[in-house]
Amino acid sequence: MSDGNLCVPAPAVRNCILNGAKGLKVGARAARPYVSGALLLMDEHFPLVDENEDPIEDYIIDTRRVVIGKAGIMRSRAMIEVPWYVKGRFLYNDVASVEVIKRAFQDGGLTMGLLDYRIEKTGPYGSFTVGELEVI
Repeated sequence: MSDGNLCVPAPAVRNCILNGAKGLKVGARAARPYVSGALLLMDEHFPLVDENEDPIEDYIIDTRRVVIGKAGIMRSRAMIEVPWYVKGRFLYNDVASVEVIKRAFQDGGLTMGLLDYRIEKTGPYGSFTVGELEVI
C-alpha cells in the first residue's frame, strides 16, 4: 500500500471467492454468477493485519527453485509469518445470500488460497479460513 504496509490485491481476494463458488448452487443454478454480482470491489488493496489489527510491515524472503516453462530458476518471494488477517470490504448486492458468499469464501480459502505458491498451484501457502463476515 502507499503507506508502506503489506496488503493483498483486492481482485485476488474476489477471484478466490469466485473460484470457491464453483460447484455451489443458488436454487438449481450455478452460484458463481450470483456471487460475482453480489460482491463489487470498493478498494484496490486489502491491508494485512496481525491479531491486534495492527498493520503488518515485516516479512521474510523465501527463496526456492521453481520451474518456469521448462527451466528451473530460483525465485524469491515475501513470506508473512502466521497468523495474518486480511481486512477488506465489498459493496454487497443481495443477489446472493450471505450464507452462499461465506461458503464460497470458505471453500476458496481451503481449496484455492491467495497469492504465490498457493494451494491451488500445488504450493503449501495461501490457505485461509473466514473468521468474520459482516454485512453493514
